[in-house]
Amino acid sequence: MTVAPSECWATDPPAAPRTWRLVALLLRLLCAILLVCMFGIKVRDFLQEPVATSIREEPSSLPFFTVCPVNLNWSVLTENFNDWRDGNVTTDAVLSASALELSSMLDGCTTRDGRSCRPSGASGEFSWGRWRRSRYPPGVTCYTLETRLDPAGNSEIRVSLRLHGDTSGSDGFYRVFVHGPGTRAKTYYGGGMVSTYFMVSEASDNVELVLALSETVLVDRRQSPCRIDPGYDQNQCLQDCRSRAAFLAANCSVQWGSPPGDDVPSCRRQSEYYRLLELWESVDPECSCPRNCVVHETTLSSHQAMVGAIGETLLRVLEERRTYQLVDLLTDLGGTTGLLLGYSLSSLVDVGDWLVHALAAGRRRR
Repeated sequence: MTVAPSECWATDPPAAPRTWRLVALLLRLLCAILLVCMFGIKVRDFLQEPVATSIREEPSSLPFFTVCPVNLNWSVLTENFNDWRDGNVTTDAVLSASALELSSMLDGCTTRDGRSCRPSGASGEFSWGRWRRSRYPPGVTCYTLETRLDPAGNSEIRVSLRLHGDTSGSDGFYRVFVHGPGTRAKTYYGGGMVSTYFMVSEASDNVELVLALSETVLVDRRQSPCRIDPGYDQNQCLQDCRSRAAFLAANCSVQWGSPPGDDVPSCRRQSEYYRLLELWESVDPECSCPRNCVVHETTLSSHQAMVGAIGETLLRVLEERRTYQLVDLLTDLGGTTGLLLGYSLSSLVDVGDWLVHALAAGRRRR
């Protein structure tokens, strides 16, 4: 008897043994379990936001310098003692009167090639920078040297300061704080850490300050957030937060670079001012002040040489970068699905297309 070829093609394949069907089912189940486990591992790695660090060096210029008297002017405080105590003179007026003018502090300021950094007027401006006047806790007036020097080659500034006995302390006359561009010096944070500084005393003649600069570029992560905003300064945020808490507790405020708020009057009497200082050092507010994503650090060393500050040619930059991003997660998930289940994105589209046609055919049959 002859069998047509079409009938041979139409015959069903022989049935697989029941044992093999059970083994195949268990293997498919195992693949599905492995797929879920590997998906979980990859998603966990993505949520942990792993980072890697790289180090590079680039040309640098000098950081900013903030020169602060150690104390308020004792002569002014003594002269206004009775009127301030009785409220006839305001605290702001006393602090303003006790401030040293930059012209009385600065004997000389030049670069290595002879360019002057003495301001030409009250604005504090000069050709390659400026001196910015600010009040810092506990009310001293400081001057920040902001430079725009060419970072190529070593940068050197020679500064001579005139010593004033009325604003001196037991340690010296001035604190010269060194901090990154665009940030405020951290000068007096209730016993906390302050910016790197050098104390100017009578024995500080002909001192050379050598600065080693570093910059850390952080990644903003959920577990360790930071602010990318270039106008944001963590030091200023912390000062504003602490000051605000102290102002509210004392029910009066002092203008020292932090906004007092319209609902807090100015401290007028001497007793109010000193009470505010006590509260400012003792308060422990909860401040939401994340780190800057770009952090500048300065290492300072000094030795007897000449009056000046020298910055190294190279800036050491430590930069974080994400090592496992969303595209890496999707790539790993797709590769795992193809390895364990044999599916690709194209095959999933084909399955979806088959389902759409099957549903459409079923509706037509109804």
